[in-house]
Amino acid sequence: MFFKNKYSKLVKIMDGKSDNVLWLTLDKCILGQRTLLGIVYVPPESSRFSDISLFDSIENDIFNLSNHNGTKTPVCLGGDFNSWFGTMVDYIKYDDFVLNDMSICSNTNIQQLQNTCNLDSLGIQLDRKSHNNKTNNFGHRLIQMCKNLDIYIANGRVGNDRYLGRPTCKNNSIIDLFILSPELLPKISKFEIDEFDVMTSDIHNAVSMQFTVKSGNINYVDALLNDKDKNENHSHCTSNLNSNKPIWDATKKETFINSIDSKVIEKITRDIENYMKCSTNSVLALMIFL
Repeated sequence: MFFKNKYSKLVKIMDGKSDNVLWLTLDKCILGQRTLLGIVYVPPESSRFSDISLFDSIENDIFNLSNHNGTKTPVCLGGDFNSWFGTMVDYIKYDDFVLNDMSICSNTNIQQLQNTCNLDSLGIQLDRKSHNNKTNNFGHRLIQMCKNLDIYIANGRVGNDRYLGRPTCKNNSIIDLFILSPELLPKISKFEIDEFDVMTSDIHNAVSMQFTVKSGNINYVDALLNDKDKNENHSHCTSNLNSNKPIWDATKKETFINSIDSKVIEKITRDIENYMKCSTNSVLALMIFL
């Protein structure tokens, strides 16, 4: 996860229980409310490092970390979920029989049961599109998690991927995802599935998403950071850091080259290749949405 150093005071690393997610929160002054971000990597079903119970840990983390001083914090997940869910709906559908059986008749009461009624009014299409109709156990569990937590898959629903649902990986699969709370969906200003680039991944397409931040929020954030910098004499610290930055000495080029141990490099390369075979490019899980 990369962010500008000037915003480091507004980002807080959170301690979750799941080993498959890096959790952090954004200060409320950025998107107008405190926001929980999760960087996710789920190994494939066939991997010995994977188990469907890991979704329980992710779901429990969201439940615990999104509750802040009695207020529910919106959530944004992004990464490689290795879950195939086709066109399964990621929200609870109430039919007339169920509503009648529960003695729920008015539109007001129905809206209290589900947030889906609000998506149309927010300009967000309710049903996603998908180029892939295949499903797996992880996909079913992911969809159930979405329903349990009232969060929605952005792929095939917003931005340039709206009405499309383009693949994000080989075999026409859609496994690199953004999943968000409904109140964050209207704040998405850009969502794209990029063309495959061998320079960034072996099998994945990059997925990029941007949020719209009001100019008033930006001015407030800059003013807040400037005040903190003044109080902490940040400019003095920065100048000291810069003064200690190493400078390349061109006269030492040959010494540098001769110091490289090709056997060590080969070992590191083999270790990376072996790791990638087991984890299916976990590095990309951190890269796809940054």
